[in-house]
Amino acid sequence: MKILRYLVISIIIVITFTAGGFLYLWMNKGVIPFVIPKIGSDLRIKEVHLTRAVAGRTEWELTAKSADYFKEKGVTYLDSPQVVFYGEKGKRMELEGDNGEIFNDTNDITVSGNVKITTSDGYLLRSDSLRYSSEKKVVTTESKVFIKGKGLEIEGIGMSADIERNTALIKRGVKAVLEGNVK
Repeated sequence: MKILRYLVISIIIVITFTAGGFLYLWMNKGVIPFVIPKIGSDLRIKEVHLTRAVAGRTEWELTAKSADYFKEKGVTYLDSPQVVFYGEKGKRMELEGDNGEIFNDTNDITVSGNVKITTSDGYLLRSDSLRYSSEKKVVTTESKVFIKGKGLEIEGIGMSADIERNTALIKRGVKAVLEGNVK
């Protein structure tokens, strides 16, 4: 008798779950299934070295510990990027930071986290983040900036620097200290 009771209960449970499954499938006809989005990058490269040249002239060289390329997003994320920009008459500007991005369609570069720029003529710039426009050859930021070199120290918020014209504009909150004979 006990065996018959367990057998009947087991059959009822199996029929209930089977009917429930069919009912669930029947009620959800035409529903688009949930698709888990792709989380990882399309391509990951370690020890990256990129060079951008325009009209036979090297514009910049970039190195990074690694790069994660995302085709659909149109961006490549960089770990510990270092970029050397080449200007006229042998002038150089070296940029480094904790993280960076290259926008694949424009070749614009953003760098964030402990950003430091060193120029070949003795200037040092520090900021939290900045962006380089490849088309305009301009470095911009809305963060605080600190510039030091050749007898001057400048502090402010926001900056736009034209690499080809060798000019920089601090947008607001400017504080400057000049020492000696500044040219």
